[in-house]
Amino acid sequence: MKDNFGFIMACNTIHTGKGMKIAPFAKLDDGLIDLLVVRNVKRLKLLSLFTKIFNGDHIKDKKVEYFTTKQLSIKSEKEYPLNIDGDNKETSPITIQVLPGEIEIFN
Repeated sequence: MKDNFGFIMACNTIHTGKGMKIAPFAKLDDGLIDLLVVRNVKRLKLLSLFTKIFNGDHIKDKKVEYFTTKQLSIKSEKEYPLNIDGDNKETSPITIQVLPGEIEIFN
C-alpha cells in the first residue's frame, strides 16, 4: 500500500511498553506479524488514539487499520528513524518477517 502514514507498528505480541495493549489479537506462535497502520492524521487525533492503547480500544477507531502478514517491507521517499524494540536502530527501507521456531521461549 502506498500512502502517507502517521504511525506504523509491527508486533508479534499483544503488549508493548508498560502494559500497552497495542496489538490485542497478536499471538506469539502463529507465525504472523500484527500490523497497525494509522494513515496521515493530525497530531491531536494521534494523541487521542494513544490514550486508548492501554485497554486496546484504539483498534476500534476508523483511522486505525489492523492487518496480519508473514512479511512486510517499509520504505519511504525520505529516510526516517525506526524504533525497534525500544531502540532507535535503522532508517527505512526495512523488511520484517517472522522466522517460525527460531527462538525457544520457556514459561
